[in-house]
Amino acid sequence: MLPTIKEAVTAVNDARNATAQLLDKTGAGSAETLRAAATSLDGFADRTERRFIAASDFVGTCETGTMLHDLRRIVRRHPGSFLLAAAAVAATLGYAAGSTKKPARLGS
Repeated sequence: MLPTIKEAVTAVNDARNATAQLLDKTGAGSAETLRAAATSLDGFADRTERRFIAASDFVGTCETGTMLHDLRRIVRRHPGSFLLAAAAVAATLGYAAGSTKKPARLGS
């Protein structure tokens, strides 16, 4: 049996209301999630700033001999981590240096 026009309008209105409610809930949830992410990023930015300031203070006040002594001590304590970090830096620098070259054309 076919629905009457009044029943069809009622069904469309019900669907519209349900969609509006769902969009409202989704919007509120998204806003809450974004606010939490913003707070987390703000905290991360503050911690990063403090660490860079501490590193700057250390480098600015430390003598070269002291820094070399500290570096040697770190390398002796964690040789695997140091080699991994050195390889990562070398790979990054190699990639950066190689990316400035233009690619060779075939057949030229």
